[in-house]
Parts: sequence; C-alpha cells; structure tokens
Amino acid sequence: MKSRSVEDRDSTPVFDVEQMEQRLLLSANLYHSSPPADAGLIQEKLSSQLKSTFEELGNLGDSLNTTYNSEYADTLVPLVDKTLDDVIGNDIGNFFKFAAGDQGIADILDGENPDSEKLRLGIQTAIGSFGLSGTVVDESSAFGLDLLVNIKDETSDEATEIRLGNVEEELNVRIEEGTEVKVDSSRDLSFR
Repeated sequence: MKSRSVEDRDSTPVFDVEQMEQRLLLSANLYHSSPPADAGLIQEKLSSQLKSTFEELGNLGDSLNTTYNSEYADTLVPLVDKTLDDVIGNDIGNFFKFAAGDQGIADILDGENPDSEKLRLGIQTAIGSFGLSGTVVDESSAFGLDLLVNIKDETSDEATEIRLGNVEEELNVRIEEGTEVKVDSSRDLSFR
C-alpha cells in the first residue's frame, strides 16, 4: 500500500491496492480428495436411520390398521351410503407401509458406493410396486442427503346414493330417492 507524502497529510490519504497473485489462491487445498477414514461408519449409520424411518412408517400403518379395523371400518361416511372400507378400498394404514422391509432399498443402502440417485430410484420403485403413485426428488449435495418423497393415493368412486336420514328433516331438505353423488378420496404424504 502506498500513501501520500508528508506534505499531503492534511488531505485524505489515498491507498493503492494491488491484486494478489492468482497462483496463491489456486494452491489452496480446501477439500480432501479421498473419503474420510470413517466413511463406512457414516454409510452404516445413514443406512440404519433410513431403514428405521421406513420401519417406523410401517409400524404406524400397522397401528392405524389395528385401531381402524376394530373401531372405524364399518363407520358410515356422512351423507353417502358407504362405509369407510367402501371408500378407502383397503386398510387405511397400508398407505404408510410402502417401503417397510423393502429389500431393494436395503440392497442399495448396504451395497458398495450407494448414492442418492440409486436411493431415489429404489424408493420410487417401492412406491410404484406398492400400488401408489408419487415422486421422489433428489436435492442432495456434497453436504448431505436430501430426498423429498411425495406419495399420493387417489380413488375415484362410482356414483353413490345420498343418504341424509334424520338430518333431512332437521335441515328441512328434501332429496329425491335415488339422487346420487360421486365420492372421491385422496391421501397425501410428503417427507424429507
């Protein structure tokens, strides 16, 4: 840096800034070119956590099915002549069991050099094999695994009769016998 001479000290100092040599910046070794010594341990922990997450979702599904089958399966849906079983078409908790114990996902996680794209495809395959539709978006980076899983289950039902029962009189509504309505259902699950 340079400043003005003594005579010019009354005025504001002026500094000249010179550019650093680029070769100094190029020689910096910011990242290790080889994986860390504990890479196997990291893979094992990540594999265990993901398998555990899918098992916990499966357990949630089993728990919902137990409660649902014993308490709600024959519950009538308001206004229509259908039970929850008729509308959903299967046990309500099955939706969460799409990847519990999935061997394809386990093979990817336990395999040599697993990567986020292989895992994304494995989860996508599990969703489709389970009869659901959905997407898996891989937003992973060098700093971490980041998969966004979106699952959707939709049913479009045939027209069914409207049944108001005693409510018809209370609401002072008259519906002709045989009046039908279309019943659609959908379930969504998104998680990272």
